[in-house]
Amino acid sequence: MAFDINHIRITGTVEQFDTINTRTGTPMIKASVRCFKELFTVVAFKELASSTILTIGERVEVKGRIQSNDWTDKDGNKRYGFQVVATEIGPDTEGGRETRPHAPPEREGVMEYSGGPF
Repeated sequence: MAFDINHIRITGTVEQFDTINTRTGTPMIKASVRCFKELFTVVAFKELASSTILTIGERVEVKGRIQSNDWTDKDGNKRYGFQVVATEIGPDTEGGRETRPHAPPEREGVMEYSGGPF
């Protein structure tokens, strides 16, 4: 039996942080976290949002799931995107890039995917 798994873990630097109350009054935070060249939008709700305060430039580790969303921009165009819905947010205890494991010998010299088109 196969199981679907939607789980993401990123470490990076906080570039933006906002505290928001939803229309229903639920506490929410929204942050931008830079991980290498990628900028992730991170959201958290309820207790996690109430207990999380991030500082611009702080290194954090975020665990959660990816969620797709769509909206209409101010010009009436349909837009699509993804965000990380956090289940855990904390300090980056591994130090980011410096602690990444080296490639196994059979992968030495293989370039990593840089996020461009396939």
